[in-house]
Amino acid sequence: MPGISELQKLEEIRLGTSNIGGALPSALYTLPKLEVLDLSGGQFRGQLPNEILGLNDTLKQLLLHDNEFDGPIPTVLGQFGVLGKHISVQD
Repeated sequence: MPGISELQKLEEIRLGTSNIGGALPSALYTLPKLEVLDLSGGQFRGQLPNEILGLNDTLKQLLLHDNEFDGPIPTVLGQFGVLGKHISVQD
């Protein structure tokens, strides 16, 4: 099975309400065609890294609510609404 960074044509990741958790893999931020990243209701924890900026050009929907993230929200996520993108990060 290929690693996630090898899935260069991947457009959507929907893992909402799965039992997957831990830190977000950095390979997520290198997927050039990713439009939807739904990790809501998971068991992800830790701080959202600034590398999430790598998704800014293609990402249209980012759902991270109901996880166990801590620390500051990267400032780039504040631009998503201005760009007509949907973001949900509340607990």
